[in-house]
Amino acid sequence: GGGKTHSCTVQLIVQAPFDFSVSCSPSSRTVTAGDSTTYTITVTLTSGTTQTVSLSCSGCPPASTCSFNPSSGNPTFSSTLTVSTSTTTTEGTYPLTLTGTGGGKTHSCTVQLIVQAPFIVYLESAEDTGVTANLGNITFDDATYSLPNNVSKAAGTYGARYNSASGYVFDHWEATGGVNVSSTTDNPTAVTVSGNGTLRTIYR
Repeated sequence: GGGKTHSCTVQLIVQAPFDFSVSCSPSSRTVTAGDSTTYTITVTLTSGTTQTVSLSCSGCPPASTCSFNPSSGNPTFSSTLTVSTSTTTTEGTYPLTLTGTGGGKTHSCTVQLIVQAPFIVYLESAEDTGVTANLGNITFDDATYSLPNNVSKAAGTYGARYNSASGYVFDHWEATGGVNVSSTTDNPTAVTVSGNGTLRTIYR
């Protein structure tokens, strides 16, 4: 007013809104039922000021657990998804969707999990003379089984011990197929399972 004009200048900084992207690796894993495996999800800041992003997973197989570590973070960060199956998890191919949510934004990536059936280990025993069979029992991976018996196991190494019947003593192990022993003459021994097979104790 009064024929006068004055002004001041301010600065307006316009920032891009918060956003992020996600990527997953590897694209596929194969696991034997009873085992665990991992994936990595990377959450990358693409614009704006970083905000917390929470992670979730859908499509986890039955009788399995899926967990992130960490379960959230501020981009850019990476997290490990651990998928733990059980021996009762059904074999098959499972698409897993890994999702990041935060700041009003949601982004996902998809990986594949292939679950294979556990291997069958056939447990039995026999006398060295062939007169008797399946006397005693076998303790395998801390569980004791009467003989003969089929045991479902994921690939791995387990402890095995033959428990003799009265009047008999352990002589040696025999292993066939995808079952191998670290020592045929030691009791207990370590047993490596890589496929279906037989673990047999010979006693005398």
